[in-house]
Amino acid sequence: MPEPMITSADGTNLAARRSGHGSPIVLVHGALGDLDTFALIEGQLAERHSVWVYSRRGRGGSGDGRDYALEREVEDVLAVLATAGDPAHLVGHSFGAVCCLFAATRSPSLRSLVLYEPPLRVDRTDTRIGDDIQAALDA
Repeated sequence: MPEPMITSADGTNLAARRSGHGSPIVLVHGALGDLDTFALIEGQLAERHSVWVYSRRGRGGSGDGRDYALEREVEDVLAVLATAGDPAHLVGHSFGAVCCLFAATRSPSLRSLVLYEPPLRVDRTDTRIGDDIQAALDA
């Protein structure tokens, strides 16, 4: 079966792969990865979940926009979540965790959110982000 392409809000095509069955889980890699970044755990997760991995824009088989913006990356995560189905588990690593954090504030139907090694300084983070995430979790 060919790998699906997911179209983001700005029309950028994202190379993706789905494996397994069960509750959806979306894995978002860091700066230097692609959809194969989670290959060591994808199979194990696929025993219980419908696992969605994708290459972030400008990486792997994914397209890219003319100008970089974090907002486009957030829209990409939201597009993959929409394709995976709700409610999904969302897992992000490194800069992918930052993308997931911001996407979580706009996706109140997440089943769970895991942020692994996000490159954030808590003392310099806008506290409203935490409020937005709590509001999404409460909803």
